[in-house]
Amino acid sequence: MLRCRRWTFHLRAATIATLSFLLASCSQADDATPPIRTVDDDRLVAAASDTANWLTYGRTYQEQRHSPLAQIHAGNLDRLALAWYADMVTIRGLEATPLVIDGRMFVTSSWSILYAFDAATGERLWVHDPEVDRAHARYVCCDVVNRGVTAWGDNVYFGTIDGRLLAVSRETGERVWEVQTTPEGKAYAVTGAPRIADGKVLIGNGGAEFAVRGYVSAYDALTGELVWRTYTVPGDPSDGQETEWLEDAARTWSGTWWQAGGGGTAWDAIVYDPEPYSTASSRRPKRVGRTSTRPPSSNRATGGSFSGRSRSASSGTSAATTSYPSFGTGLVVGFLLHNTTEGVGIVAPVARTDVSLGGLVALGAVAGLPTVLGTWIGAFSYAPALTVLFLAVGAGAIVQVVWTLGKLLGSGGAPEGAGTGLAAPLNAFGLLAGLCVMYLTGLIVPA
Repeated sequence: MLRCRRWTFHLRAATIATLSFLLASCSQADDATPPIRTVDDDRLVAAASDTANWLTYGRTYQEQRHSPLAQIHAGNLDRLALAWYADMVTIRGLEATPLVIDGRMFVTSSWSILYAFDAATGERLWVHDPEVDRAHARYVCCDVVNRGVTAWGDNVYFGTIDGRLLAVSRETGERVWEVQTTPEGKAYAVTGAPRIADGKVLIGNGGAEFAVRGYVSAYDALTGELVWRTYTVPGDPSDGQETEWLEDAARTWSGTWWQAGGGGTAWDAIVYDPEPYSTASSRRPKRVGRTSTRPPSSNRATGGSFSGRSRSASSGTSAATTSYPSFGTGLVVGFLLHNTTEGVGIVAPVARTDVSLGGLVALGAVAGLPTVLGTWIGAFSYAPALTVLFLAVGAGAIVQVVWTLGKLLGSGGAPEGAGTGLAAPLNAFGLLAGLCVMYLTGLIVPA
């Protein structure tokens, strides 16, 4: 039977399927699965030109996930047909990127179970179940998923929900070595795919929703020995920091963050750059606010560098993410009120100035209040005085708007002249609230 040598895959909750189709240019598929070839630096660096394999998580070290294959295109989609499928024996989440290496497909399922298939026929070659303790699911935010494997030498490597890193033979599925990468019994979990950097397996972890401190570890691909570990956030200052730049970072943090771990877990998307910094100095990370020529040497595997996408770490009074339209909505409403109503003046002796600047800014503050309130409360343990101030001026802004609405609703509003005693303080609260929102959203920046 004629089959194309290229395929696409489709992941669903319970199956993994490969779609294939017949084209005149397709050649006769070999009956035997190709022999296993060693995966080394040369193959990985040249992965962009290897159209027969998907060697690493993002296909290449650049992690672009772009396939140059053109055999399947819009003009022949109606000729696609199911070639094979495999039941993954689960109704839990499937989030892995399969690797296709030398005719074999390696893909993980829920509970960190690893499968190997013949990519041409769908025959299951072997399955490796690390037997994760199901109770560990309580430390996982988003289902017991696994995002895939990495390959080096004759092995594939993957992490487990309970924090282990395993090396498994690509040929047999037998375990070569296993290491615990996280403290046992702690609220860490590993759901991300490892990466390979010069013979080292890089692995991070998740758990920033709990009291953990994020880090990335490198293990020798042949032996499983820990080579280095880099923390992504500062630890307890009384214990000292592991590196100079963590000491620098700790000086910018406030409160007792270490009691809550600090977060910053590199749960996935670790990217390795095989090009050394010495030949790519223009891409060297730059420090903000100071000059330093100290290279991040302990953050590099030999000859390269890595970075990790982290879950957000609570670093004190971070800027809120209030959208500009929230404040803009308040300004528009305030402008309309200013031109159509009689309101409270910004200066007490002035009886008729319509809705004042303070009222207008207060409306903008209240329009954005729901989205910044969570940030204020979340920052309370780090800056209680500032939080109380923000909540107070927010309350003042609400009172300002309620007073203005009372005036708008007619005779049922406040008695004549009752606003003169409240105008100045209410408008001051409203103005301060608006300025706070503008500062938090970045509309104004202190010198």
